[in-house]
Amino acid sequence: MAEFPFGYPAWELRYVFYASVHQQRLLNGYSGGFPPRYVQTANLLQRPLTRPDQAWRCLVDNGVTTVVVHRSAYPNPVEADAVTGWLRAHGATWVTTAREAEVLQIPAVSVSGVK
Repeated sequence: MAEFPFGYPAWELRYVFYASVHQQRLLNGYSGGFPPRYVQTANLLQRPLTRPDQAWRCLVDNGVTTVVVHRSAYPNPVEADAVTGWLRAHGATWVTTAREAEVLQIPAVSVSGVK
């Protein structure tokens, strides 16, 4: 699972807390330390529209099957729309909306690399 916006400490802390409830493996994380792999991932996913194909590949390569977009975390609704649009353009499908968060599923074919 990955949660957006990605890589911002205040939100990463919340996502780690949420993970204690949903019990899903989480690509995000915050422990006060920043291992090189996390820094590389955050560099791609903080601004996924800058390098959309590489950012998508990052999600897939890390085994992400579910993405949560916290719309209220974005200063402008257009930014949240753009992230959701990027995910959908790469094949993610809407699952549900819970409060201000949209949940999208990455198709199994994207994860396995099989078409």
